[in-house]
This record gives sequence, C-alpha cells and structure tokens, in this order.
Amino acid sequence: MSRFLYRLSPTAIMLTAAMIALILTSSAVLLSIDRPYLDLPQGATPTVVGDVVLEETDLISEPDFLGTYPRMTAFFARQDLIAAQLTKPEVSVTYMLPDGVTETGVFTPRPRQIGDLPFPFWFQQGVGILALLVAGWVMSLRREDWGARMFALTGLFVPVFAIAASVYSTRQIALPGDVFKLLSQTNHFGAGSFGIALVGLFLMYPKPLFHPRWLLLPLVVFGTGILLDLMYVGTDIWLNLVVPTQTLVALVLGVVQWWRARRDPLSRAGLRWFFLFSLVGVSLFVSLSVCRGAWHCGRRFHSTSLCLWLFQPDAHRTGPGHHPLAGLRAGSLCLLRLGLACRCGADLCH
Repeated sequence: MSRFLYRLSPTAIMLTAAMIALILTSSAVLLSIDRPYLDLPQGATPTVVGDVVLEETDLISEPDFLGTYPRMTAFFARQDLIAAQLTKPEVSVTYMLPDGVTETGVFTPRPRQIGDLPFPFWFQQGVGILALLVAGWVMSLRREDWGARMFALTGLFVPVFAIAASVYSTRQIALPGDVFKLLSQTNHFGAGSFGIALVGLFLMYPKPLFHPRWLLLPLVVFGTGILLDLMYVGTDIWLNLVVPTQTLVALVLGVVQWWRARRDPLSRAGLRWFFLFSLVGVSLFVSLSVCRGAWHCGRRFHSTSLCLWLFQPDAHRTGPGHHPLAGLRAGSLCLLRLGLACRCGADLCH
C-alpha cells in the first residue's frame, strides 16, 4: 500500500479526490431527481397524502431519532406506502400552511428537477466535497505520515455520510422504503468509519502512540459494532453506542497526546491549533442548535459530549418541517478540517 502511494504524484491524488467527489455528488443528484414532486404552496406541511394520514414521524429528517430498529423498519414501511401514493396520476393532499390554515388540493406529480433541490442539499454536497479535497491535499503532501493517512480517511468518510444524508433529509415527502434504508445504512457506515479514522488520527497525530499495527484494534472493535448496526441485530441502534465510545476514546487519546507533547513545543503548537478549531466548531454547533428548538431531545445524551458534535452524522441535516439553520452547522466541521489541514501543511516547513 505504501509503495502504491509513493508512486502517485500529488496531482494524481488530487485528481482522484476530485473524481470521487464528482461521483458521490452525481450519485446524490441522480437519486434525488426524477422522484415524484408536488407543487405545494411555499411552506406547506402535508398531513394527508392520498389515502394515507401522515404521522408525526413520517416527515422526520433522520430515522435514527426513532431509537430502535423495529421503529425504523416500521418507518421505512410507511415511507413505501406514502411513496406509492405519489406515483398515482393525481394525488389529493391535505396540508397545513405556516399560518395554521389547513387546505386540501389535488396535484399532478411531476419529476423532480435539479432546480427543485433545496439549499441544504447543495450545502451538504459542498461540505462533503470540501472535506474530500482537503484530505486529498494533505495526503498528497504527507503520504509517509500515518497521521496524515488517518486524516485522509476522515476526509473520505465525511462525504459518505453527509452526501447520503443529503438525499433523504431533503426529500419532499417520502422515498421508497428500500432506497431510504440503503441510504440510512450508508450514512451509518460512513459515520462509524469516520469515528474509526478519528480514533486512528489521535493514535498517530502529532506522534504515534503505538506501532501502526495497533490501528487494527479500533478497526476490529468498532467495525464489529458497525456490522451489527448494518444488520439490525438486536433492538437498540448500535451506532448510538459506537459513536459515543469513539468520542470518548478519541478524547482520551487527545489528552495523552497533549501530555506527551509537553516538552515538544512544535507538536504542542499543532495540538493547540487542533483544540482551537475544535472549540470553534463545537461553539457553532451548539449555538445553531439553540436556534433550532428541541427536536434533538430524542438524542439528548449525545449533546453531553462536545466531540460528538464534531462527527455526529445527523448534526447538519434539514428536512420537512425543520429549521433552515440546520444545514449551517456543518460549516463548523469544515473549519475544524481546515485547521487540521493547515497544521499538517505547516509541518512540511519544518
């Protein structure tokens, strides 16, 4: 693997990152367009679609909020029912306007166009693309550094969970259940894998705490949890255990790195930048969360850990009925990644 990386020029690595970004974004666009789309009034929230009376959970942007696999499975089944109603030539829809007035109309579904995709969809594409390009840039400069390699992996998995979420979190009403489930599983895989890479980053940056072979330990342990999550083993969502555990491990390793760098001004300076950008990112996350209201209460235990806000996969989503500021929180993740990238680039000058 190392020999292969050394053979690649920085230009080849950046072009590869750009191609991956293009493929992921194109896939998200293709999955989002040509779906049945209704020309509802601005700000209307559907309450009845065809023969289906919508439940409160039908329009949530993130099925993880349901907490258990049985409830998620039932959610995907209802998505199928609603999506089937949208395939009819004409659909009767009862909806509530922002002023509280309820109206009913008959609409002719049309294919969703690129121009119908909302700003949060494109914002999440931008987050994923930026993360991938920054990771490619760092990797092209520091191919021999294990810290840079782990950073590159975090950059690879950010667009996996962000771009998958951009499709289902910005749906107009519903998606076919099998498509929704696949996207949700892709999101879980990307988020869990990001956490593994983050643990590896703290293991290797600014200096390795152990031999690189020990990177297999978090891969096996957390990889098992991700596999159980993707297979829907048990009742409670495994990712809700995997992600906080990854957070705690990464935090502990970060403290150890800080202690070991106490006599190394250069390494400690890099860690100082890391903590600075982490603090900025966390502050933006929390501040914008206050603006959104209490819809995060279903996963309130996540907010007890500052680092969890750093890579919580649903932290930047918006969907039907949610606050428009939701997508802006992903920008704090970009700030953190740019801070890390600047530090890795600065190392090249020493």
